[in-house]
Amino acid sequence: MKRWNFLTESVPEMQNLRYFEIAAEDVLPDITTIIRILGYRNEQPPEYILEEISNILTRASGSLNVKGGYLLLNPDEYLKKQESIICRGKELNTGRLISARLGKAESVVIFSVTSGNEISELINKLNAENDPLGAYIADIIGSESCENGAEKIESRLIRDELNPSGAVTNRYSPGYCGWNLEDQKNLFSLLPDKFCGITLNASYLMIPVKSVSGIIGYGEGAKRLGYSCSICDREDCIYRNNLVEE
Repeated sequence: MKRWNFLTESVPEMQNLRYFEIAAEDVLPDITTIIRILGYRNEQPPEYILEEISNILTRASGSLNVKGGYLLLNPDEYLKKQESIICRGKELNTGRLISARLGKAESVVIFSVTSGNEISELINKLNAENDPLGAYIADIIGSESCENGAEKIESRLIRDELNPSGAVTNRYSPGYCGWNLEDQKNLFSLLPDKFCGITLNASYLMIPVKSVSGIIGYGEGAKRLGYSCSICDREDCIYRNNLVEE
């Protein structure tokens, strides 16, 4: 049974705010996805790697605590500039690229999703057990589960809030595509304190580590474009060489 807890009553002072808890089985990546990220494209990995993936998937399923939500801004709360956007009077310095990719979107959605602290604890435990492969697989699972959670929340956004058009842009996050990571503080200032259990450290990184935040443009003028590593300056992304350019 799918667990989608819709807890808007927890923050009644903010309109258009949605919060979800998502069951692990709804966001766990499949074995094929993990194999691809590990770099196996046209060949089957060795049996011991397949066994390790299966084992870590089982352990990780009990270590995911996926939460997420979004704040839907009305068009009169949003203004796009050449290199930034204004959301409820707060300027987000997204940079020229993201501002351009928002195009003629009527407004934006502020979102955040986390896989929880427990998956990071599992990664640390596997490293302590001298199992770097298992730790790396758990790291992939944590990242993929978080992204899958974001996908599910975006689907709910389109279904419940944006019909009949349902037009949205790609998701864009601080730290990517020229958007300075320090702008996390401005992004999270638009959300309730510790929304989804996420906080920022002194370097503006999210805690729990396996978390994602950002914006989505919506409205009739919004367009989704193919993701391309060529527009992103994150050379350390573990998915960079595994994505197929569109």
